[in-house]
Amino acid sequence: AGLIPALVKLQHAKDPAVQELAARAMYFLCVDYEDDEPYRQLLVDAGGLPALASLLQAGHPGVQEQAALALKLVCDEDTQSFCPKAVVAGVLPPLAKLLEAGTVTLQRLGAV
Repeated sequence: AGLIPALVKLQHAKDPAVQELAARAMYFLCVDYEDDEPYRQLLVDAGGLPALASLLQAGHPGVQEQAALALKLVCDEDTQSFCPKAVVAGVLPPLAKLLEAGTVTLQRLGAV
């Protein structure tokens, strides 16, 4: 259980490559495996939603992309209980900014 809080703390890394890898790892925790709900819950409990909100605001498209993908999986239709928590964590303003981003990929991800 120490791995997930460590990943969440990597949102503060100064190296964007580290942030991107941390967001990607959070994404893989939420991939639709048969029993992935406990991992999503552990991520939420460890502060993963505010971390993803922070990573969405990173100045690097790769970090933003991975954070948006992870957020999309956390808030998919099977786990709608996490969506209100994501809103409270502040994900809507950075997602709205992604809609205004210059790349099509980030605009699509902002529309999650």
